[in-house]
Amino acid sequence: MGEGAGAGELVAEALRGVARAWSLRQPATRLTEAFMQLTGALDADDLLEGLTLERYHLNAEAARSVFRVAADGDVVACQAIEWAGKELASLAIGVIRQLNFERLDFDAVLVGSLFDGGSLLNEPLFRAVRAVAPGVRFLRLSAPPIIGGVMIGMEIAGCDPRRVHTRLIESTQELYSSRQGAAMGED
Repeated sequence: MGEGAGAGELVAEALRGVARAWSLRQPATRLTEAFMQLTGALDADDLLEGLTLERYHLNAEAARSVFRVAADGDVVACQAIEWAGKELASLAIGVIRQLNFERLDFDAVLVGSLFDGGSLLNEPLFRAVRAVAPGVRFLRLSAPPIIGGVMIGMEIAGCDPRRVHTRLIESTQELYSSRQGAAMGED
């Protein structure tokens, strides 16, 4: 429904930039080569045809390549990331308006690895949201997101999650790290 600017949507926007560059509607972009490497495409024609015919697939993981190419100064990649920041701001502004938070001081928690991408994404987001809600404070979530659900479940069950909060975060981070290591063959 047009509500999203996560990693998958960022990749889709970057692909639109590749297609516009291919059709000479905007500057050439190193995203083309980056996506060719990820898919094994032979050239830009093969890449776009292969993606259209579903011989090739790019998923949210390709967002890392968009950030890498943008870090080297590629205009099209930078524009895609800025687009994502503005889209995320639009979503946040909608929630702020629905809750009537425009004049309040409050925390907005940034969740997900996309926010590790830096100022290309975050600055357009911060500017747009602060224009509507100047009292917003942006915080980066330092605990795994699942912790919130577990703590709510503990409260519903009649337990005090504050007693185990720190250990819960530590053990969850240990579990994530061990699974990530196993996925990378580091048993």
